[in-house]
Amino acid sequence: MTRQKIKKHYIQGLTDLGFIVQHIDADIVHNVQSVVFKVPSQIDRNSLVLYLKSQDIEITIGTYCLSNYSYYKNKYNDVQSNAKNLFDTTITLPCYSGVDTTVVINKIKDFTRSLK
Repeated sequence: MTRQKIKKHYIQGLTDLGFIVQHIDADIVHNVQSVVFKVPSQIDRNSLVLYLKSQDIEITIGTYCLSNYSYYKNKYNDVQSNAKNLFDTTITLPCYSGVDTTVVINKIKDFTRSLK
């Protein structure tokens, strides 16, 4: 499965749960290096990451907020609020040849069902 198809499959499987895929304008041509989603507010992103890792699914936070790291925070004292929000609420899903996106989606659905 190509990375474009992997991304589309994740979008199809997760948007109904409230996950929001990273926006890229339609006229932009790009390679899909990673698939980043904003996690719905009712789901604790860190708990989701730990759960998926316990299920042997490679996952990480979606983006970093450099202005929140001690060097930049001490030097500039100007944490960028949008970057901090994305750092706290996004995930990067596995995006490589051979990844079983159905398993990843189903594990995320299992986790969201356990919250109810």
